[in-house]
Amino acid sequence: MQKRWTLITTMIAIMVVTGFASCTKTTTVGLKPILEIKTQAGYISNDTTLAENTKYRILVEADRSEDQSSLATFEVDRTYQGTLDTTVYYENLTGDKQVQYNYEHVFTTLKKAGTERYTFTVRNIYGITNQKTILVTVK
Repeated sequence: MQKRWTLITTMIAIMVVTGFASCTKTTTVGLKPILEIKTQAGYISNDTTLAENTKYRILVEADRSEDQSSLATFEVDRTYQGTLDTTVYYENLTGDKQVQYNYEHVFTTLKKAGTERYTFTVRNIYGITNQKTILVTVK
């Protein structure tokens, strides 16, 4: 009788431990942050052609893809006619900006024909990045 009672108690203990183990929340990290170039009136959101010395705006929105993957940095790089990238804006994100970040890029095209490439990069605290690029052809 005592062996049977010990076996029943052991089986119940195993079922309780298994039940608690299956209730724990699994946290995964590793997804790219969300990065969008917003489409709104008065903003460009796709590759485009503009005249020389024209002012334009680009609206970028970044968001974390997971609760545990806060945003860490935001950067804008510019390349003209295949030259090396030049960082035109960089920010370490803190506070509410680590959850969701909006950036308005206001620029004027150069006073000569060519192609300007803008690369927008957001990085989370795990170093995982997402990028979007817009080409502006100046005529």
